[in-house]
This record gives sequence, C-alpha cells and structure tokens, in this order.
Amino acid sequence: MRNRLAMLIMLVWVSCCTLGHAGGQVQASSQGGSLSPAVVPTAQPKLSTFEIARDRQEFTLSPNARLSVTNNFGAVQILAGGPTVVLATAVYALGTDADDARLRAADIAIKTGEDGEAGFAISVVSPRDSSEVRADLVLHAAPGTPVEVDVGPGTVTVTGRDGPITIRSGGGDVRVARCGGPLSVESEYGDVTVESPDDAVAVRTGGGNVQVTDSVGRLVVRTMGGMITASDVRSENMDLSTMSGDISVGLARPFSRKLRARTSEGKIAVTLVQGSDCRVRIGTRWGDIRNELAAVDSSYQGTNTDGRLGAGKGLVDLATSLGDITLTLIQDE
Repeated sequence: MRNRLAMLIMLVWVSCCTLGHAGGQVQASSQGGSLSPAVVPTAQPKLSTFEIARDRQEFTLSPNARLSVTNNFGAVQILAGGPTVVLATAVYALGTDADDARLRAADIAIKTGEDGEAGFAISVVSPRDSSEVRADLVLHAAPGTPVEVDVGPGTVTVTGRDGPITIRSGGGDVRVARCGGPLSVESEYGDVTVESPDDAVAVRTGGGNVQVTDSVGRLVVRTMGGMITASDVRSENMDLSTMSGDISVGLARPFSRKLRARTSEGKIAVTLVQGSDCRVRIGTRWGDIRNELAAVDSSYQGTNTDGRLGAGKGLVDLATSLGDITLTLIQDE
C-alpha cells in the first residue's frame, strides 16, 4: 500500500514540473483545485534613435522686432549672427527601424512667422509624446535683437551674442557665455551657468545650482534649493538667496557697494579684496563664524557680528539660519 501511494505522489510531482517548464512559455497555476496555464509576457521590441530630417532657413526681421522661440521637444542654441536670422533644425525619433521612427515623427512641425505682437515666432509643435520625438534648434540671431526662449526639458545654450535675452526652462540646464544685454533666466529645475555677462543678470530657479563668473552688472539669484557660486565678480550690486544650499562669492576687486546673501540651510563664504570700503554684517543662528577681516568698530552679539572696513561706504550683509559663515581677505592684484 505504501509503495502504491509513493508511486502516485511521484506521478503528480512529475506532471506539475512538466506543466511549469513547457517551452518556457506556460507555467502551472492552481485555482479552485485545478491546474491552468499562465502566459508569460513577451519582451518589448527594442527602440533606437533615428535622424528623421535636417533643414536650414533664413528670415529677415523688421526693425526692432522681437524673436520668440518655443520648443518643448528638444534643445535650443542661440549664436551671434548677421542681419538675417538663420535657423538650422534637426529632428530625431525613436523606432524599431527607420520607417517606424518616421511614422512616429510624422506629426511634428516647426512653424515660423510673425506672431502679431511686433515679433517673429519659431515654435515646435507635435501631438505626440515628447519622449518619442526630439527637435533641436540652432539659431544665429542679429545683434541687438531681443530673444525670448521657452523650452521644456531641453537644454538652452547662448553664446557670444548682443541683445536682451529672456529664458524660461521647464527643467533643462541653461548655459550663457560672453553675451551683452540684460539676461533673465527662470527655470523649474536644472543648473544655470552664466559666464562673462556684460549687463544685469537675474536668475530664478525652483531647484538647481547657479554659477556666475566674471559678472559686471547687477546680479540677482533666487533658488529654492541649490548652491550659488559667484566667482571673479566685479558687480557692484548683488542679491543672492537660496532656501537650502551653500553660497560662495569671490570678488575680483575692492568692494564698496552692496552684497546681500541669505540661505536658510547652508554655508556662506565670501572673499573680499584688500582696500574694500564697506560695512560688514554677519549672522547665523546655528553655526560658526570665521572672520579674517581686520574690521574696525566691530560689535558682537552672540553669533552676530557688525564691523567696518575703511569708511564703511558699502554693505556686505550675510545671514544663515543653519550653517557656518567664512569671510576671507586677499591682496589686490
């Protein structure tokens, strides 16, 4: 009797194993005391990126016209140009092959023309998901032409052009170098880098690091979360603030105007040049102060310090709720 029972158990076990490994496609599952096959999902086809089209166009703008660029499907690059606007476009799409990619990009369009507000508009439109299609734009804009750029997740790069620039980004990095004219950048998140601007700079970001080098005009930076770094600064008026992140400022010459830096949670480090003429106010609730300045008329209250360099013509006002503050003095080269 025991041998017959053991034989029966062995037959049931072999049957279950056979159902569970038949061709790697069907597995045995039990429901209500019976066995039923369960289908294993098949692998999705691999998608690759294909270049769909390239184009080049030229436009002549009316005097004092504003150039507006909107692209939620890729990157935008603005370069210095001649009297006409030169637009180069490249469209890419994902697909299982080139024909499939062209089908996915069939609805994308690059529209150009006057926008009815004394300006010229270039926009990329598509009803499809932006993750499947990408359109990159490169523009050579005439000197002095005001340029406004609106992008989604793509990067924005502006190099070597003269004229007002306004950039609104949904999340890509922004890089601006060697440009003249006021610069305004608003970004939901993503890093912002500005190099050698010749005019006022205003940056506002929801989250991302901001780095400014060799600025000369008014500098205003606001970020909800990220580091602010300003180096080789020659600006005479600076207002820098972040909710969470460090602030670092390196001045390139003696300072006698206004610098205000605020962070709720982070360190502040400022390097002044010998010969600076300013009042210095430093405050932190929880943190240490390292002050290398030979300030006069200094007063101390807890972790707050107030002093003067020279006649105290300008003002350096630094405060953090949680973090150290460091002030360094270097020789004027």
